[in-house]
Amino acid sequence: MKQLITIVTILGLAGTIACTKTIYIPTDRSHKEYITLRDTIIEIVTQGESHSNRTSDTTSLLQGNGAHSMATISNGTLHHTLTIEPRQDSITIQMQEIHTIDSIPYRHPPNEIESKSTPSWAYHLIIMAITILSTTGILMASRFRKG
Repeated sequence: MKQLITIVTILGLAGTIACTKTIYIPTDRSHKEYITLRDTIIEIVTQGESHSNRTSDTTSLLQGNGAHSMATISNGTLHHTLTIEPRQDSITIQMQEIHTIDSIPYRHPPNEIESKSTPSWAYHLIIMAITILSTTGILMASRFRKG
């Protein structure tokens, strides 16, 4: 029985203490964050080209958009070289800058924020009264069971 009274008392006190709310108080420091607005896969499509060359010479050179090819015949053997030219494409990624003001967390009872008309001691008094009444009710119920 004493354990039950202790548990009810602890729960009542924990209820009084736990009635707090965290607010964030801004400081004079700030920082910038960058977020990506659009992050997509970009596919670059180039128009296909076809070149051909017929020659009775032993060397043939073809050039296209971004590549060139050279073919030579030497000692009855065909040597063919294909070279892809380096390519650089610029892609713009949309970014947005967010200015954030730093803040410090602060815990205090919610009644100080929400209602200024009722003082905080009144809430604590009500919670203590509920705790005392429930403890008294448990004691009375246990005496009626015994007797």
